[in-house]
Amino acid sequence: MTTADDRDDEVLEHEVLTEALGALAGPGSRGARFAARFLHKDVREVELRLPLPFEHALALVGALLDREGPELHPRRPEPDPDRRTFRVLTRGGVGGMNPVLVTVRAVRGGSDATEVRLRCAAFEGLFKQRSAQKAVDRLAGLLTA
Repeated sequence: MTTADDRDDEVLEHEVLTEALGALAGPGSRGARFAARFLHKDVREVELRLPLPFEHALALVGALLDREGPELHPRRPEPDPDRRTFRVLTRGGVGGMNPVLVTVRAVRGGSDATEVRLRCAAFEGLFKQRSAQKAVDRLAGLLTA
């Protein structure tokens, strides 16, 4: 079932990844937006249950993502205080030349647990680098270690 959050993620992913490709190509590069229409988007998700209170889980996720790249601020504030969304743009692939958008949604799962949905998206070119899959595997391993 596709939710409004899922549709927002897809639109935002395309916009952010297209802009990041343009930044890699250099100023005045309109070709990135054109090329992005033809690129396949690699998207991977995993759902985790962290055995941590909500506030501690937010601190862990925030510290981990701070090391990954700059946080992208949400378009609108979270309507629910028991939920928080983080987004960062990091790099993957050969030489770190493939932008990867990481979205983490944390939801209070009770007094001693937090449900986390980790989603990574990256464009794939001619050579499949599986940047999103590798980012999900790496970040999920760090969150559950």
